[in-house]
Amino acid sequence: MLQKIPGVSYVTRKVDNIKQRTNERIQKARENVIRGGVVLVCLGSLLWLSIFIYVVFYYTYIPPVAHSRPIFLDFK
Repeated sequence: MLQKIPGVSYVTRKVDNIKQRTNERIQKARENVIRGGVVLVCLGSLLWLSIFIYVVFYYTYIPPVAHSRPIFLDFK
């Protein structure tokens, strides 16, 4: 009976259209959040990997301090 009223079908179509657009926007927002999370995880992993490689290189190739007493280079 409500469908026979002229304005009800128009309003119903408009409300359904708004619901559909809202659901699409929510889905796009979810996808963007997931993509952002993946990017952040990848960047964080790259950062920690680069720090780890630097530390390994530093402790492997940089020699430790070998002398234990001060060196005075005053020549007269």
